[in-house]
Amino acid sequence: MLDTSLRSKLTFYAKPPLKRIGLIPFAIALIIGVVLSLMWLVVAVFVFFHNHLIGLILGLTAVGYASYAFLISYGLIQDMSCSFRLELTPSEVVLTTYIPKKQKKYFKMLLIDDIKIGEYYPYCDSACIILYTNYAEMEIPLWALNRNGQDVIDYLTGLGVKIVNIQFDDKMP
Repeated sequence: MLDTSLRSKLTFYAKPPLKRIGLIPFAIALIIGVVLSLMWLVVAVFVFFHNHLIGLILGLTAVGYASYAFLISYGLIQDMSCSFRLELTPSEVVLTTYIPKKQKKYFKMLLIDDIKIGEYYPYCDSACIILYTNYAEMEIPLWALNRNGQDVIDYLTGLGVKIVNIQFDDKMP
């Protein structure tokens, strides 16, 4: 007779990009930052006519911040375009990442028995678990799973994986 625990498997899929936690507030903050940096650039132009050095410094800082905000926005767009599928079985963890822009799928698998420790980062806009083994490490993006992240943690701890909550400064075993 086949043991039913060997067949039990949980599969989680990433939420659609617009339903992911923290996307809308983060996008609004980026837009406000870019608008303020553009306003600061206008101020720098007016200051430049009175004091060249101060105007130049203000202009460079405004351009630097706007460039940084655009880079963050590009990274956010890249992350939002990816889709994830996480499969948890009593013997393995499989993470599939699909990037539609490149038309590529990436697979990563860890055996549950080989996992030494997991680090849990609980911040809702970037929540993740990093699982460590002797041969590889895997970052599971819980932020893309929204509320199902706690189910992943419960399942892994139920299988005996030690998970350290970084926010509470748990001791490393």
